[in-house]
Amino acid sequence: MYFARKPLYLGPYGNPDSLRLYSQLVERWQAGGLAAVASQRVLRLYADILADKFGPIALQAVRSAMIADDLCRNVVNASVHRIRRIFRWADRNELLPETVWRALLSVPALAAGEEGVRESEPIRPASWRQLRAVLRHAPQQVRVIVKLQFLTGIPCRISPNVMPGRWAICASTLSERECVGDLFADRVDRIL
Repeated sequence: MYFARKPLYLGPYGNPDSLRLYSQLVERWQAGGLAAVASQRVLRLYADILADKFGPIALQAVRSAMIADDLCRNVVNASVHRIRRIFRWADRNELLPETVWRALLSVPALAAGEEGVRESEPIRPASWRQLRAVLRHAPQQVRVIVKLQFLTGIPCRISPNVMPGRWAICASTLSERECVGDLFADRVDRIL
């Protein structure tokens, strides 16, 4: 599914865990989206102070609370960025002095591998069995591109901007990817 214009994989279709995650996302969206979720964390800790008193130490405390809630690094960094954007919006609309959101920029993003911060699970490639189930419902152009990617290992993307009104496959060459002909033939044999 797509959430906030980004692809999001929730798990196998019909799986109870994926249905639960989908329900949670719909609830968040109905409650005002991810910006509302991020601001709720700020309000939970700092509802009793004025916005112009919210500074880098407070933002670090909110970030620590997110880490304590076992959110992964990517989600924590994205939430901190959203909080900064809320304060930037307030500055742009002359609700807060510029110094408030500028001070929040001094809080760095969490680095990969930082101690005590959970990393997100890596996204694994789909198996041929999973792809075959999806390809039955995909348009012909998408089927061709997905098969090309699976068979060759070439990362492809569909680009509508190459020629107006036409789609193009943008891909690196096999030699750039150091793919060997035997590997390609082996994948073809496995699928056929």
